[in-house]
Amino acid sequence: MLVLDDDSPIHSFISAVLKKYNVTVISSDFIGNALIGFSNVEYELVITDLFMSGMGRTEGMIQIRKENSKMPFIAISTGLQKYAVRF
Repeated sequence: MLVLDDDSPIHSFISAVLKKYNVTVISSDFIGNALIGFSNVEYELVITDLFMSGMGRTEGMIQIRKENSKMPFIAISTGLQKYAVRF
């Protein structure tokens, strides 16, 4: 499983939980780094931060889909505070 998040505590937490269930996890804080060897590894799932710096939002997912059109994603974010609307 590939975990992509530029917030180190978040990707460390997700990785730790998955490893507790014996899931093999590769994590990166930059999607560009993960893309370098992406085609050499058969991931079952990608968990990615939707608002990552660099190649965030859907751009990184589009690049991954070019490599593997059937790759499932879970898109997450803890950084919505800066986009939140205050009432």
